[in-house]
Amino acid sequence: MGMRFRKSIGSGPFRVNLSKSGIGYSIGTKGFRHTKTANGRTRNTYSIPGTGISYVDEKSNKRSKKSKVNDFDDSNLNQDNNFGNGEKPKKKHSKLKKGFIIFCILGVLSACFGSPSIESFDLDKDSITMDINDTKNVSIITDPEDASTSSLEIKDVDNISASIDDHNIKVKSGSEEGTYKLKIYNDDANAILTVKVVDKEAQKQKKIEEQKAQEEAQKQAELQAQEEARKQAEAQAEAQRQAEAQAAAQAEAQRQAAAQASSQSEESSSYTEATAGEVYIPQSGTKYHSNPNCSNMNNPTAVSLSEAQSRGYQPCKKCYR
Repeated sequence: MGMRFRKSIGSGPFRVNLSKSGIGYSIGTKGFRHTKTANGRTRNTYSIPGTGISYVDEKSNKRSKKSKVNDFDDSNLNQDNNFGNGEKPKKKHSKLKKGFIIFCILGVLSACFGSPSIESFDLDKDSITMDINDTKNVSIITDPEDASTSSLEIKDVDNISASIDDHNIKVKSGSEEGTYKLKIYNDDANAILTVKVVDKEAQKQKKIEEQKAQEEAQKQAELQAQEEARKQAEAQAEAQRQAEAQAAAQAEAQRQAAAQASSQSEESSSYTEATAGEVYIPQSGTKYHSNPNCSNMNNPTAVSLSEAQSRGYQPCKKCYR
Protein backbone atom coordinates (compact mmCIF):
# COMPACT_ATOMS: atom_id res chain seq x y z
CA MET A 1 0.00 0.00 0.00
CA GLY A 2 1.57 3.31 -1.06
CA MET A 3 1.58 6.53 0.89
CA ARG A 4 -1.06 9.06 -0.09
CA PHE A 5 -1.19 12.79 0.48
CA ARG A 6 -4.12 15.11 -0.09
CA LYS A 7 -4.86 18.54 1.36
CA SER A 8 -7.69 20.86 0.40
CA ILE A 9 -7.62 24.60 1.06
CA GLY A 10 -10.82 26.49 0.38
CA SER A 11 -12.13 30.01 0.56
CA GLY A 12 -15.71 30.61 -0.53
CA PRO A 13 -16.45 28.89 -3.87
CA PHE A 14 -12.73 28.52 -4.73
CA ARG A 15 -10.70 25.53 -3.49
CA VAL A 16 -7.06 24.49 -4.04
CA ASN A 17 -6.19 20.78 -3.80
CA LEU A 18 -2.64 19.68 -2.96
CA SER A 19 -1.54 16.09 -3.60
CA LYS A 20 1.51 14.03 -4.59
CA SER A 21 0.59 14.55 -8.23
CA GLY A 22 0.70 18.31 -7.97
CA ILE A 23 -1.70 21.20 -7.51
CA GLY A 24 -5.26 21.33 -8.71
CA TYR A 25 -8.15 23.70 -8.17
CA SER A 26 -11.91 23.82 -8.31
CA ILE A 27 -14.54 26.52 -8.29
CA GLY A 28 -18.28 26.35 -7.91
CA THR A 29 -21.13 26.12 -5.50
CA LYS A 30 -23.85 23.68 -4.54
CA GLY A 31 -25.17 22.02 -7.67
CA PHE A 32 -22.17 22.75 -9.94
CA ARG A 33 -18.37 22.61 -9.61
CA HIS A 34 -15.64 22.94 -12.21
CA THR A 35 -12.43 21.09 -11.31
CA LYS A 36 -8.94 21.15 -12.82
CA THR A 37 -6.94 18.20 -11.45
CA ALA A 38 -3.19 18.08 -10.89
CA ASN A 39 -2.70 15.79 -13.90
CA GLY A 40 -4.52 18.18 -16.18
CA ARG A 41 -7.93 16.57 -16.34
CA THR A 42 -11.01 18.80 -16.43
CA ARG A 43 -14.16 17.76 -14.60
CA ASN A 44 -17.61 19.37 -14.45
CA THR A 45 -19.90 18.03 -11.73
CA TYR A 46 -23.64 18.67 -11.77
CA SER A 47 -25.68 17.54 -8.74
CA ILE A 48 -28.93 17.90 -6.86
CA PRO A 49 -27.85 18.71 -3.28
CA GLY A 50 -29.24 16.38 -0.64
CA THR A 51 -30.40 13.71 -3.10
CA GLY A 52 -27.17 11.97 -4.03
CA ILE A 53 -27.95 12.47 -7.75
CA SER A 54 -25.10 13.90 -9.80
CA TYR A 55 -23.67 13.97 -13.33
CA VAL A 56 -19.93 14.15 -14.03
CA ASP A 57 -18.43 15.28 -17.33
CA GLU A 58 -14.66 14.65 -17.33
CA LYS A 59 -12.16 15.42 -20.10
CA SER A 60 -8.58 14.27 -20.47
CA ASN A 61 -5.71 16.63 -21.33
CA LYS A 62 -4.49 14.26 -24.05
CA ARG A 63 -5.54 14.89 -27.60
CA SER A 64 -7.50 12.09 -29.20
CA LYS A 65 -5.56 9.97 -31.68
CA LYS A 66 -8.64 9.57 -33.79
CA SER A 67 -9.23 11.89 -36.67
CA LYS A 68 -11.62 14.62 -36.04
CA VAL A 69 -14.96 13.85 -37.47
CA ASN A 70 -16.83 16.52 -39.30
CA ASP A 71 -19.66 17.89 -37.26
CA PHE A 72 -22.01 17.22 -40.13
CA ASP A 73 -24.38 14.28 -39.69
CA ASP A 74 -23.51 11.35 -42.03
CA SER A 75 -27.13 10.88 -42.84
CA ASN A 76 -27.25 14.38 -44.27
CA LEU A 77 -24.20 13.66 -46.42
CA ASN A 78 -25.85 10.60 -47.86
CA GLN A 79 -29.08 12.36 -48.66
CA ASP A 80 -28.72 13.47 -52.33
CA ASN A 81 -25.44 15.16 -51.36
CA ASN A 82 -27.15 18.30 -52.61
CA PHE A 83 -26.12 21.52 -50.94
CA GLY A 84 -27.85 23.58 -53.55
CA ASN A 85 -31.25 22.90 -52.15
CA GLY A 86 -30.63 25.44 -49.46
CA GLU A 87 -30.67 22.82 -46.68
CA LYS A 88 -27.70 22.89 -44.32
CA PRO A 89 -26.61 19.66 -42.60
CA LYS A 90 -27.65 19.28 -38.97
CA LYS A 91 -24.94 19.66 -36.35
CA LYS A 92 -24.62 17.60 -33.19
CA HIS A 93 -24.97 19.30 -29.87
CA SER A 94 -21.60 19.88 -28.27
CA LYS A 95 -20.86 18.49 -24.85
CA LEU A 96 -20.87 21.97 -23.43
CA LYS A 97 -24.42 22.51 -24.57
CA LYS A 98 -25.42 19.14 -23.19
CA GLY A 99 -23.79 19.95 -19.89
CA PHE A 100 -25.53 23.31 -19.75
CA ILE A 101 -28.90 21.68 -20.42
CA ILE A 102 -28.26 19.01 -17.78
CA PHE A 103 -27.15 21.68 -15.34
CA CYS A 104 -30.35 23.66 -15.93
CA ILE A 105 -32.49 20.56 -15.45
CA LEU A 106 -30.66 19.58 -12.28
CA GLY A 107 -30.90 23.14 -11.02
CA VAL A 108 -34.66 23.18 -11.51
CA LEU A 109 -35.03 19.80 -9.80
CA SER A 110 -32.79 20.95 -6.97
CA ALA A 111 -34.81 24.10 -6.47
CA CYS A 112 -38.02 22.07 -6.38
CA PHE A 113 -37.04 18.95 -4.50
CA GLY A 114 -33.47 19.08 -3.29
CA SER A 115 -31.92 20.16 0.00
CA PRO A 116 -28.59 21.99 0.34
CA SER A 117 -25.51 20.15 1.52
CA ILE A 118 -24.09 20.57 5.00
CA GLU A 119 -21.49 23.28 5.37
CA SER A 120 -21.10 22.64 9.12
CA PHE A 121 -23.03 20.90 11.86
CA ASP A 122 -23.23 20.56 15.63
CA LEU A 123 -25.27 18.68 18.25
CA ASP A 124 -27.77 20.29 20.60
CA LYS A 125 -25.98 18.58 23.52
CA ASP A 126 -22.48 17.19 23.96
CA SER A 127 -23.42 14.48 26.47
CA ILE A 128 -26.47 12.53 27.62
CA THR A 129 -27.24 10.17 30.51
CA MET A 130 -29.60 7.28 29.87
CA ASP A 131 -30.87 4.08 31.43
CA ILE A 132 -29.82 0.64 30.24
CA ASN A 133 -31.84 -0.67 27.28
CA ASP A 134 -33.20 2.83 26.71
CA THR A 135 -33.60 5.12 23.67
CA LYS A 136 -32.98 8.86 23.43
CA ASN A 137 -32.88 11.42 20.62
CA VAL A 138 -30.23 14.09 20.04
CA SER A 139 -30.87 16.91 17.57
CA ILE A 140 -28.44 17.78 14.78
CA ILE A 141 -28.02 21.50 14.11
CA THR A 142 -26.88 22.12 10.53
CA ASP A 143 -25.74 25.13 8.58
CA PRO A 144 -27.81 25.81 6.56
CA GLU A 145 -30.75 24.73 8.68
CA ASP A 146 -32.50 22.81 5.87
CA ALA A 147 -29.36 20.96 4.80
CA SER A 148 -29.61 17.23 4.17
CA THR A 149 -27.95 14.98 6.74
CA SER A 150 -27.53 12.08 4.30
CA SER A 151 -23.76 12.64 4.18
CA LEU A 152 -23.36 12.11 7.94
CA GLU A 153 -22.21 8.79 9.33
CA ILE A 154 -21.95 7.36 12.85
CA LYS A 155 -19.23 5.13 14.20
CA ASP A 156 -20.89 2.66 16.58
CA VAL A 157 -19.28 1.44 19.80
CA ASP A 158 -19.95 -1.61 21.96
CA ASN A 159 -23.18 -1.48 24.00
CA ILE A 160 -24.41 1.59 22.01
CA SER A 161 -26.12 1.77 18.64
CA ALA A 162 -27.24 4.92 16.84
CA SER A 163 -28.91 5.93 13.60
CA ILE A 164 -29.63 9.25 11.89
CA ASP A 165 -33.21 10.14 10.99
CA ASP A 166 -33.33 13.52 9.28
CA HIS A 167 -31.99 15.98 11.90
CA ASN A 168 -32.19 13.56 14.85
CA ILE A 169 -29.79 10.93 16.15
CA LYS A 170 -31.57 7.96 17.71
CA VAL A 171 -29.32 6.53 20.42
CA LYS A 172 -30.06 3.12 21.95
CA SER A 173 -28.17 1.78 24.97
CA GLY A 174 -27.32 -1.82 25.80
CA SER A 175 -27.45 -3.70 29.08
CA GLU A 176 -24.07 -2.61 30.46
CA GLU A 177 -23.24 0.52 32.42
CA GLY A 178 -20.40 2.77 31.33
CA THR A 179 -19.39 5.93 29.48
CA TYR A 180 -19.15 5.75 25.69
CA LYS A 181 -18.26 8.18 22.89
CA LEU A 182 -20.07 8.29 19.54
CA LYS A 183 -18.41 9.93 16.55
CA ILE A 184 -20.70 11.63 14.03
CA TYR A 185 -18.84 12.73 10.93
CA ASN A 186 -18.70 13.47 7.22
CA ASP A 187 -15.84 14.40 4.91
CA ASP A 188 -15.56 17.94 6.25
CA ALA A 189 -16.45 17.88 9.97
CA ASN A 190 -17.15 15.67 12.96
CA ALA A 191 -18.69 15.84 16.43
CA ILE A 192 -18.41 13.67 19.55
CA LEU A 193 -21.42 12.65 21.66
CA THR A 194 -20.64 11.30 25.14
CA VAL A 195 -23.20 8.77 26.35
CA LYS A 196 -23.30 7.72 30.01
CA VAL A 197 -25.33 4.56 30.61
CA VAL A 198 -26.54 3.81 34.16
CA ASP A 199 -28.78 1.13 35.60
CA LYS A 200 -31.41 3.39 37.13
CA GLU A 201 -33.28 0.51 38.77
CA ALA A 202 -30.10 -0.72 40.44
CA GLN A 203 -29.28 2.83 41.54
CA LYS A 204 -32.83 3.22 42.88
CA GLN A 205 -32.51 -0.05 44.82
CA LYS A 206 -29.12 1.01 46.14
CA LYS A 207 -30.57 4.32 47.26
CA ILE A 208 -33.44 2.52 49.03
CA GLU A 209 -30.97 0.23 50.82
CA GLU A 210 -28.81 3.18 51.84
CA GLN A 211 -31.91 4.98 53.15
CA LYS A 212 -32.95 1.88 55.11
CA ALA A 213 -29.47 1.57 56.59
CA GLN A 214 -29.54 5.24 57.53
CA GLU A 215 -32.97 4.87 59.15
CA GLU A 216 -31.81 1.76 61.05
CA ALA A 217 -28.70 3.58 62.27
CA GLN A 218 -30.86 6.52 63.36
CA LYS A 219 -33.24 4.14 65.15
CA GLN A 220 -30.36 2.44 66.97
CA ALA A 221 -28.98 5.83 67.96
CA GLU A 222 -32.38 6.86 69.33
CA LEU A 223 -32.69 3.59 71.29
CA GLN A 224 -29.20 4.06 72.69
CA ALA A 225 -30.01 7.63 73.65
CA GLN A 226 -33.23 6.46 75.34
CA GLU A 227 -31.33 3.75 77.25
CA GLU A 228 -28.72 6.25 78.39
CA ALA A 229 -31.48 8.66 79.46
CA ARG A 230 -33.22 5.86 81.39
CA LYS A 231 -30.00 4.89 83.17
CA GLN A 232 -29.30 8.53 83.97
CA ALA A 233 -32.84 8.99 85.33
CA GLU A 234 -32.47 5.85 87.46
CA ALA A 235 -29.13 7.07 88.76
CA GLN A 236 -30.62 10.45 89.61
CA ALA A 237 -33.60 8.77 91.33
CA GLU A 238 -31.27 6.52 93.34
CA ALA A 239 -29.13 9.47 94.32
CA GLN A 240 -32.25 11.37 95.37
CA ARG A 241 -33.53 8.35 97.35
CA GLN A 242 -30.20 8.00 99.12
CA ALA A 243 -30.17 11.71 99.84
CA GLU A 244 -33.70 11.52 101.23
CA ALA A 245 -32.80 8.44 103.30
CA GLN A 246 -29.72 10.20 104.59
CA ALA A 247 -31.77 13.27 105.42
CA ALA A 248 -34.36 11.06 107.18
CA ALA A 249 -31.60 9.31 109.14
CA GLN A 250 -30.14 12.65 110.12
CA ALA A 251 -33.58 13.88 111.16
CA GLU A 252 -34.17 10.68 113.20
CA ALA A 253 -30.76 11.05 114.82
CA GLN A 254 -31.54 14.65 115.64
CA ARG A 255 -34.94 13.64 117.04
CA GLN A 256 -33.42 10.91 119.17
CA ALA A 257 -30.71 13.25 120.33
CA ALA A 258 -33.34 15.85 121.19
CA ALA A 259 -35.44 13.23 123.01
CA GLN A 260 -32.44 12.00 124.94
CA ALA A 261 -31.48 15.52 125.82
CA SER A 262 -35.05 16.22 126.87
CA SER A 263 -35.13 13.07 129.03
CA GLN A 264 -31.84 13.95 130.60
CA SER A 265 -33.10 17.44 131.18
CA GLU A 266 -36.29 16.11 132.83
CA GLU A 267 -34.32 13.69 134.98
CA SER A 268 -31.91 16.40 135.98
CA SER A 269 -34.81 18.70 136.68
CA SER A 270 -36.56 16.00 138.78
CA TYR A 271 -33.37 15.22 140.64
CA THR A 272 -32.74 18.87 141.22
CA GLU A 273 -36.28 19.40 142.42
CA ALA A 274 -36.05 16.37 144.63
CA THR A 275 -32.69 17.38 145.96
CA ALA A 276 -33.75 20.89 146.69
CA GLY A 277 -37.23 20.01 148.08
CA GLU A 278 -38.99 17.26 149.94
CA VAL A 279 -38.60 13.51 149.58
CA TYR A 280 -40.90 10.72 150.51
CA ILE A 281 -40.09 7.91 152.89
CA PRO A 282 -42.21 4.78 153.16
CA GLN A 283 -43.82 3.38 156.27
CA SER A 284 -41.24 0.66 156.10
CA GLY A 285 -38.04 0.56 154.15
CA THR A 286 -34.69 2.28 153.90
CA LYS A 287 -35.03 4.31 150.68
CA TYR A 288 -36.30 7.80 150.14
CA HIS A 289 -38.09 8.65 146.92
CA SER A 290 -38.68 11.72 144.84
CA ASN A 291 -41.94 10.25 143.51
CA PRO A 292 -44.61 9.43 146.13
CA ASN A 293 -45.98 6.69 143.85
CA CYS A 294 -42.69 4.86 143.40
CA SER A 295 -42.66 1.20 144.44
CA ASN A 296 -46.38 1.41 145.21
CA MET A 297 -45.75 3.14 148.51
CA ASN A 298 -48.77 3.41 150.79
CA ASN A 299 -49.14 6.74 152.60
CA PRO A 300 -45.49 7.82 152.35
CA THR A 301 -44.29 10.62 154.63
CA ALA A 302 -42.92 13.81 153.13
CA VAL A 303 -39.75 14.98 154.88
CA SER A 304 -36.87 17.18 153.91
CA LEU A 305 -33.95 15.60 152.16
CA SER A 306 -31.58 16.50 154.95
CA GLU A 307 -33.89 14.90 157.49
CA ALA A 308 -34.22 11.72 155.43
CA GLN A 309 -30.47 11.56 155.07
CA SER A 310 -29.95 12.23 158.78
CA ARG A 311 -32.32 9.42 159.60
CA GLY A 312 -30.23 7.02 157.50
CA TYR A 313 -32.39 6.72 154.34
CA GLN A 314 -30.66 6.08 151.03
CA PRO A 315 -31.87 7.43 147.60
CA CYS A 316 -34.12 5.14 145.50
CA LYS A 317 -32.33 3.81 142.41
CA LYS A 318 -35.47 4.25 140.33
CA CYS A 319 -36.00 7.83 141.30
CA TYR A 320 -32.35 8.80 141.28
CA ARG A 321 -30.73 7.13 138.36
